[in-house]
Amino acid sequence: ESSGFATSYRDSGIAIHTLALGDEADLATMQTLSSKTSGSTFATARPFGLVPIFVRLLAEVTDGGLLDLREGSLLPGQERRASALVDATVTSATFIATWDGADEGQTLILR
Repeated sequence: ESSGFATSYRDSGIAIHTLALGDEADLATMQTLSSKTSGSTFATARPFGLVPIFVRLLAEVTDGGLLDLREGSLLPGQERRASALVDATVTSATFIATWDGADEGQTLILR
């Protein structure tokens, strides 16, 4: 049974993060497992939705912090601008931009 091993992980201070991928995933079971520890449950209907989930987890486990996470979609010819203010004392920052679909002239400008 899942609760037995989840309890031993919790007692050891280990978080269980669960990921439900697809419409047929058993989200209730995933939530039950992660709730037995300090873990989180993530869900996405499509494989490309894994990217923001893994970015969030990476920031969490590396203590790097997450300044901002924006999801959405753009139609051909559509533009989106976003600002992310970084303190002058910060010595490095990582920006990740992804998109699924064909590479049809997307442009990313970072200033």
